[in-house]
Amino acid sequence: MVGKAEDMILAKAVDALKDPFVDVGAHIGSWCSAVAGRGREVYAIEAVEDNFDILEKTALPGCHCFHHVMGAIDGKRTQVCYDAHKPYAATAVGSEYLTSFHGCKEVETHDMYAVSGDAFCLYHRISKIGMLKIDCEGGDYHVLSGFHDMLHINPPSVIQFEYGQICIEAHVFLKDFYDLLTPLGYKIGLLDYYGVEFKDYDWADEDFLGPNYIAVHESEPDFIEEVRRENNKH
Repeated sequence: MVGKAEDMILAKAVDALKDPFVDVGAHIGSWCSAVAGRGREVYAIEAVEDNFDILEKTALPGCHCFHHVMGAIDGKRTQVCYDAHKPYAATAVGSEYLTSFHGCKEVETHDMYAVSGDAFCLYHRISKIGMLKIDCEGGDYHVLSGFHDMLHINPPSVIQFEYGQICIEAHVFLKDFYDLLTPLGYKIGLLDYYGVEFKDYDWADEDFLGPNYIAVHESEPDFIEEVRRENNKH
């Protein structure tokens, strides 16, 4: 399900951003359905076949579905781990999180060849992304790294990514996201009930709780103010 805070960001993004939306880790399609349901074009990407089957069958007009695992390096052989009884918890960073945190008992692994964001956008002739949403159970930083050329040449206006306990297994810190995105002109903040608390990185933020962070490019100053927490807390 799309939470209230996510829906608020999404509704504002649909109104403000004209370029296509991209949903990496679409699962069974809650977020991309919310986009397509508002009449916008969205590319939905899901690695787990069971999830993808549901996604594809329930996709609304304007939602383009793709069965891929996304990663930093195009064509790299990648293991996707998941429990068929809990496919929402699939990950490409290792199985320990599934067993220890989600209590998965029957973890399966499937080999897939990763597709980078740059290769995906080139193939589908996506020159600019309005909003890039990533929910890949610990793989968010690696997926984001695969959009290297897009980030440097024609950066997505808005990026939503997850930072949580599975980042421990992925060996990724919140600082890695800041180090990647801040020099490229992004303002970053934690998404809470009221909006986005944009702030500079602080080591005290390294709590592995998250879950959702929003990065907005400096080329969208009006959107930054629109979603800023203090402007929505009333």
